[in-house]
Amino acid sequence: MIGSLIATTSRTTAFAAGNTVGVQGGFIKNFEPGLLRIRALSLEPAVTFSANAFKDGSLKVFLSNIAASRLDVKCEGRVEQTSETETLVELRLPAVGTTGFETSLRKLPGERLNFIAFSDTHLGAPEAEEHFARILKHTNLSQPLFAVNAGDNVDVDEPAQWKIFAERTAGLKVPLFSTIGNHDSYVSSKLYRKYLGDLFYSFNAFDAQFLLLDNSQLHNNATLLMDGKNADAQWEWLEKQLSEPAKHRFAFFHFPMFGKRGMTEPMYSVGTPLDKRKEEVDRLMALFHRTGVEYVCFGHLHSPERTEKDGVVFLRLGGGGGSKASGTDDKDVSFAHIFADEKGIRDYTVFMYHNADDVEKITFCEAPYNIPVGTCVPIIVRGVASDGKLFAIDAKINLVSGPGRLTDSKYTANGAGRVRLNARLEHHEALCEFDVV
Repeated sequence: MIGSLIATTSRTTAFAAGNTVGVQGGFIKNFEPGLLRIRALSLEPAVTFSANAFKDGSLKVFLSNIAASRLDVKCEGRVEQTSETETLVELRLPAVGTTGFETSLRKLPGERLNFIAFSDTHLGAPEAEEHFARILKHTNLSQPLFAVNAGDNVDVDEPAQWKIFAERTAGLKVPLFSTIGNHDSYVSSKLYRKYLGDLFYSFNAFDAQFLLLDNSQLHNNATLLMDGKNADAQWEWLEKQLSEPAKHRFAFFHFPMFGKRGMTEPMYSVGTPLDKRKEEVDRLMALFHRTGVEYVCFGHLHSPERTEKDGVVFLRLGGGGGSKASGTDDKDVSFAHIFADEKGIRDYTVFMYHNADDVEKITFCEAPYNIPVGTCVPIIVRGVASDGKLFAIDAKINLVSGPGRLTDSKYTANGAGRVRLNARLEHHEALCEFDVV
């Protein structure tokens, strides 16, 4: 399977006898003479080519779904960033042997892990358009390192809807990693794999491991067991991944493990005795607990909820789109914004819809504390209801005093001193102060 650069496995795809291309942390979307298109499934993909892979000795590689401005490409060739999430690499192939490139993500000074997760976009359904448009806008405003969609990427598993999915998600300015949902597999997993790659994979960001799992590759059959000859393939892979060292671990899949419309409901246990399915869920929970998985994130119910069980946070993600059949309420359209650093992990559920009088105040979310010179951090402002509920807003932010610069809601500390930021939204105002040292 595909993994990050520090994972132990990779995929090799052969186009013809002797013409071999190996991809690690990504998959080949399509191949034309002298041109490859690769979608990354990690933050640091790598590619290798045999010398005779392409007849004319030259190759262009469009590498997509990456943090392009921060990705260093190590190769003997030309590298050009073509968008926020795509880079072109042009190579000359040697007469013998192999060539290729590796990548590394530049960590910004003082940067902490910062990502967004949502689920059930159901793109292709007309009802999903406005909901996902808000998710996309506020994901970009929040400037996470990446985003995750925990399944039901499309409403109906058909080519036209997958094309719409590709068009809409192209507006994201950060990489998007997905899991498969039951709506993505009405017929088979073929189109999911064409657009989004492997059914299960992992990558690492900073000191955290992210496991993107499949518990719905067979429509409405909620299990980690795989179709085909090796039913235990995902289980074997997962146990190996969880033996790798990591400070934090996050797991994502579509169906809930427990409770309403979860893995142990009879309607999602096709051909499996219920006691066997319960054994599988117990086995998975024991594995997560033993190996230090701290967060299990999932969707399917189109409404957010946070619970804890045996030290594990179960984060049900709100509807990122929806359909007429699902009846996703505006009040449930939301994403989770998650941060991790030396102080631990914090998660915030942020709702996309509100009335003006719902906002009691505005606040800087994860405001900077004392930071070193050279730090570059996103500045995020949320609306806050009287009960503490958070809303996505588009506040006006200004640098009032102090060193550094504020550009597109990102603060860069270029000198030491006391910094004061101001945020305004209609009649609400918030101040933020911190030191650059």
